[in-house]
Amino acid sequence: MGHQELYCGHPRKFGLGCHSCPICTNRQGLMWKYCVTMCLQGLLQYGKNMGFVKLDYVSHLEWVLQDTYCNAYSLYIK
Repeated sequence: MGHQELYCGHPRKFGLGCHSCPICTNRQGLMWKYCVTMCLQGLLQYGKNMGFVKLDYVSHLEWVLQDTYCNAYSLYIK
């Protein structure tokens, strides 16, 4: 008996243990945010193709502040 037979002895049909990454079938490190069920490695590899943009901290703050200002201003005008 190998490690997989001992570690996953019974079939996982329900709960968090039944989900796996569709790319590499990894069960660990799944990202659930934005309804993307992929492991972190798959998200880093294919995230750009899916439309995700990697931002640094400073540009993220500027983007959030500009978005908040625009939303608050548009709500104020309406």
